[in-house]
Amino acid sequence: MNLVPVLVLGIPGIILLGLGVVAYFKTRAALKNKVITEGIVVRNWRDEEGYHFPIINFQTAAGKLIEFKGKVGEPTAKHKDGSSVKIFFDPDAPEQAKIKTFNEVWLGTTFLLFPGCMALFAAGIMSVPS
Repeated sequence: MNLVPVLVLGIPGIILLGLGVVAYFKTRAALKNKVITEGIVVRNWRDEEGYHFPIINFQTAAGKLIEFKGKVGEPTAKHKDGSSVKIFFDPDAPEQAKIKTFNEVWLGTTFLLFPGCMALFAAGIMSVPS
């Protein structure tokens, strides 16, 4: 058995996979305490690299008006001004609201899990004697 692939790919793969699993369970636990509601896209903000981030307004159950910027930018404006989007927020910290999309919720976790699995798979394939 060749140990080089195991060391070069396997150990980072295990670390990434472990961090991904931790991120998955932290995200899942955090979602349990969130309130889901509708928000309105008031405008799209464009950064210096050309990515568009929606600026969204919503009102809490207590009547407080909150405005926040989406966390994930898109090359083109995905949400039109005036459109309604599903959002979720913690009632104790409504300013940290997020749009209820895969990218906003799970993209970071996916960036850890997928490369971790691929590195472990590659280490396994490369360590098989020929």
